[in-house]
Amino acid sequence: MEPEIFRVIANYLRVENLLRDTRGVRVEEQLEMFMFMLSHNASTDRLKKEFQHSGETIHRKIIEFFEIIPALTHRFLKLPNTNHTHVKIASDGCKTWGLHEL
Repeated sequence: MEPEIFRVIANYLRVENLLRDTRGVRVEEQLEMFMFMLSHNASTDRLKKEFQHSGETIHRKIIEFFEIIPALTHRFLKLPNTNHTHVKIASDGCKTWGLHEL
């Protein structure tokens, strides 16, 4: 990830009060821990070693990040309209079931 994008995301999380700096862990480090965990499929033990924090701190910060995922989902993902079937799916379905001949 580009450093500028990382900084924008960390600032967004801080400004929107989704995460906050604590005495021992800034928002940037919390974001870094979460991204490291996801990208390396890292265990708590690996995070403890990489970030030099206790297992309790790592666990708490990762849980806090998981707790903001629903808020981020609602802000950034547009869910499809469940009342309409996408044209591609509808046309492929007709071909599959022989409905185009009706």
